[in-house]
Amino acid sequence: MVKSDVNDDLRTLARDLKDFMVRQHGIRNIDGPTPLADDWRSWELSFSYKGHRRHYVYHVQRQDSRLDMWRALQAESTGELMVTIPTDDGSGLNTNEIYYPPHG
Repeated sequence: MVKSDVNDDLRTLARDLKDFMVRQHGIRNIDGPTPLADDWRSWELSFSYKGHRRHYVYHVQRQDSRLDMWRALQAESTGELMVTIPTDDGSGLNTNEIYYPPHG
């Protein structure tokens, strides 16, 4: 697979995850996905969920089939919606870092 194909696959994956979050979980006020690296191995997505601002940063550390990455990142994204990480000063939410392959 050439580099541009990898970039296209990851960009498509990022957009598909955003669309899933809109359809399945009703996220609103969306910014992104925005690449944090030229090759789309990291990207961010900011949105509102149940009245709270959320910020996800995705990191793809290994390229596997798009379906495998999709399934894992979909599950991690959904699980992270259930976790609220307040900032130390209580002024907002910290970033949720989501990795593929999942850590933990």
